[in-house]
Order: sequence, then structure tokens, then C-alpha cells
Amino acid sequence: MANNGFQSVYDNGCLVSLRKYSVSGQDTMLMSMQCWFVSFLFAMNVSIAFAELDDRSDSVGWSKKQPANGPFVAGEKGFMIPYRETIPGTDVEFEMIPVPGGVVRNSSTGLKLIVDPMWVGKTEVTWKQFGVYTRTYDVFKGRSLPIRRVVTDQNKKDAVTSPTPIYAPSHHMEYGAKPDHPAVTMTPYAAKQYTKWLSKFLGRQYRIPSEAEWEYFSRAGTETLYSFGDAPKQLHEHACFLDNNAHGPNLVGSKKPNGFGLHDVHGSVWEWVVESHSELPASGATTEHFLQAIQPPIKSDGRIAKGGSFMDPADRCTIPLRILSNDEEWKDQDSDFPNSPWWFTSDPARSVGMRVVRSMHPLTDAQIESFWEADHPDIEQDVAIRLKEQRGAIGLVVPELADDLQRILYPKREKK
Repeated sequence: MANNGFQSVYDNGCLVSLRKYSVSGQDTMLMSMQCWFVSFLFAMNVSIAFAELDDRSDSVGWSKKQPANGPFVAGEKGFMIPYRETIPGTDVEFEMIPVPGGVVRNSSTGLKLIVDPMWVGKTEVTWKQFGVYTRTYDVFKGRSLPIRRVVTDQNKKDAVTSPTPIYAPSHHMEYGAKPDHPAVTMTPYAAKQYTKWLSKFLGRQYRIPSEAEWEYFSRAGTETLYSFGDAPKQLHEHACFLDNNAHGPNLVGSKKPNGFGLHDVHGSVWEWVVESHSELPASGATTEHFLQAIQPPIKSDGRIAKGGSFMDPADRCTIPLRILSNDEEWKDQDSDFPNSPWWFTSDPARSVGMRVVRSMHPLTDAQIESFWEADHPDIEQDVAIRLKEQRGAIGLVVPELADDLQRILYPKREKK
């Protein structure tokens, strides 16, 4: 039987198309794709080899040899390949998939934007993963002084904030509370701080994507409403949405992946991107880098999420569609003042989550700031007040944090 998959067609290291193929050699489909810098291979029905992780952060996700199968992206260090990471001090893992660079036309602005090669989370961030970050609050509030390393003006840029625990887990997690359900109700600021925390902990730069990056890796070479075409007939196979699962999302990765091997880009939960809605005119440039297209926020909310959710019908799970956050409505059940800068309380926020990416080349300190930090004075003020009133915590992600988290998460192991 033929083993069907997708194979790259490239010229001088630049991917120009994805060709559906079979091992018998019969070409059945050619899917056009504009790409930049790199080549890519994805064989959908073969096993994926994961990188062997070691202590050198620049080696994680790289192979010196071209893999015999599975997805890879050719780069100057060798070949970007899939890999798994384990959060230090825990048994919690996540998987990253390499995606080639290319050019995408942003659905909202019409701009053609250059997207760099990157690794993308195979699934959305789960409660199991996000929950480790939220337990950092207990560590920051109660750990011993030698580990604490007081946050000062000199080291504050390396510090991470952590929210208080969710006030009403049964409400926030009503639609999915299992460890492998997608985490929801985090604000964009909390999503950013999670990626900063993860980056400081692992020594690799993780972040949420830009809208252009999100549309690019979700399309996986297509130019249609969905990653599989314009008609929603196949959406049941790829997405958890209103028609097939209105009671809540499935466990992550339960549905078919897109052409890059990424699950749940449609439905499940909306996914945060770094931008907010902007009234500023689009650039007149024909093609520019995606970082140049990111506009500074004009207010604390109006933040963009993409992809649709289990609460949405098929026509709201398309790649071009976006929703905008509304702090007043999405926090209307938060009785505190100021409202939490880390958590939303009300729908549709209980259907909004996140996915992480890692650029082939890390962003500079100046570039990564908007992906990690509060980017509006109102958010900065709310965070400062909450920290002063001890309704949140701030600390430095030091190696000893792994031991502290292990004691908190696995107390029975400590007793042994």
C-alpha cells in the first residue's frame, strides 16, 4: 500500500512547493507555497524522531544529519527537527515541531509578511503545563532566602510574575479540567509571562506567535479558509467545535493535524497572538518582516486571538477570523480591584488559550520585550498594585526552582 505524505520541492534551499506523494512514486497533488530560506519535509504517516536533549541550549531541536523521515527544516546549524522538552523538576513534557520560513499575506491588513523558520508547539498549552507555572506562586511566596534572590532594579528585567491560584477552579475549568485539556482564561499578559518563565527555566526563547506567524503555520502552505480547503466538510476531522463538541474541548491532539503536523489550529480553544487591534494604517511596503508590522497597543485590551473554539460554529473557526479581548466583559465576575492582570473570568474567555513558538534565531532583547512583558501603562499599574498587595508574586527563575517545584508537586517523593 502506498504511504501518502507531503514532500518539499525546493531550489537552492528555498522551498517553493509541497508535493503530495506516495512511496510508489505517483504524484497526486501539487500544493503551491511561497517560502523563504529553507527546505522542509513532512511525511504524515511515518514515525517522528525526536531530538536528544543535552545541556547545550543551542543543540536542542537540531540534528547534524538529515533525518531519514519526519519533518525537518534545513538551516545553517544543520537540520531543525521535532523535539520534546521536560519542565525541570517535573514529569511534564511538551513537543515542538519545525516549520519552514516563508511569506504570508495577513488576512486583516493585506500585508505580505516574511516569517522566519521556527518550532511550533504541536498542541495548545495544557493545564498540566500551565499549572506548573502557576505553582511558581507558592515558591516565590514561600521559598528560602538563599534561593529567593531578591528582585532589584538591576535584575528586574529577568524577573517573572506569577498569579495567585484560580479563585474558582470549577468555574474556570468547567469545560475541561483534565491535565491534557487546553489551559484557558489566562490573559495575554499571563500568556506572555508563562513563555518568559519557560524560557528562563529552559534556556531557550519561547514566546507566543505574531498573527502573521500564526496564520502561516496554521495554513501549512494553503491559501484557503481552512488548512484543508474552503469547505467546512472536513472540519469534524480536524477540530472540536460547536457542531461536534459544544460541551467542551477534547484533550489536545485528539483531532487530525494540519499539513505541518500541528493539532487544533481550528476549534478547540482560541489562541493568543501578540498583537492588539490597531487603527493605524497598514504599511505601504510590498513585503516586510513580520516584526515590522507589529503595532504598539493603543489600549490595554482589544488583544487578538485566532482559530475559533468549541463554542463556535464552523464559520468562526477559519484562519482569517480573529476575536478581540474585552476586559470589562471578560472580567465582569472578578470582584477585586484592580481586576487580575493574569486571569479572565467570563465567556468567551473560558474558550481562549495559547500555543508557544520558538524562532530558529532568538529575537534580540529589544524585540522579545513586547512578547514577554506588559506593554501598556494600565497593565503595568495593575500588576504593580497586585504585587504590592501580595495578590501575585514576582521572582527570579533560578536553577533551584526545579527542586522547589518538585517538593510542591510531588510531596510523596520528598518523603521517600
